[in-house]
Amino acid sequence: MTEPPRVIRVGVERVLPLRHAVLRPGRPFESARMEGDDGEHAVHLAVLDDSGEIGSAAAVACGSVMPEAPSGTPESWVPEGLRGSPWRIRGMAVAATGQGRGLGTEILAGLLDAARDAGAGWVWCASRLRAENLYVRAGMVRHGGEWDIPGIGPHRFFVRAF
Repeated sequence: MTEPPRVIRVGVERVLPLRHAVLRPGRPFESARMEGDDGEHAVHLAVLDDSGEIGSAAAVACGSVMPEAPSGTPESWVPEGLRGSPWRIRGMAVAATGQGRGLGTEILAGLLDAARDAGAGWVWCASRLRAENLYVRAGMVRHGGEWDIPGIGPHRFFVRAF
């Protein structure tokens, strides 16, 4: 008997509770909703809590990818020579109960595949400092310096071409 896939495509409503808990604790719930979440090409992936039924299981890991060009980022941070459509990875979160099990790695791999399969020429993300190794292991390269998102913390810009 084959096991169901751990990473599945879900609607944005399925990822919002985890995003809120991990990325926006203490802030209004709607702060977990991100620009582009409802876009036609947005892809939201999750690993669901395997202790319940799929219809009601909570996400223990999630991430999203969508077409979006960097804005507000110093132009020097975007490497020259990138071709094709840029897609953004965002909303990556893993619940405390899922930490250390490779779930973030699985979600990120699925997001990279989804962007590439949709025709993205390259992907980018704004990584929290503590998550940098996840992106490096996935072949993403840091460009530019560090900046602070008020109330959230320091970030760095990562890019990967396909």
